[in-house]
Amino acid sequence: MRRQLQAIGFSEKEILYYFKLLAAGECSDLERLRMLGDKRKETLDQIHELEQNIMEMDVMRSEIRKNG
Repeated sequence: MRRQLQAIGFSEKEILYYFKLLAAGECSDLERLRMLGDKRKETLDQIHELEQNIMEMDVMRSEIRKNG
């Protein structure tokens, strides 16, 4: 599970906190869901930013082809 958390972008501090919550049992389910939801949102924000960058590159490429 540590590798999974690292792979999805959790910091070492976040991983330690996640495992502390996990040890607490079911009472920590909501907090762990929140952490995963926050990381998911961060990841989606990064994806959207990269998509925007790709669209800008495509526009620039199109302009070069049109003018060249």
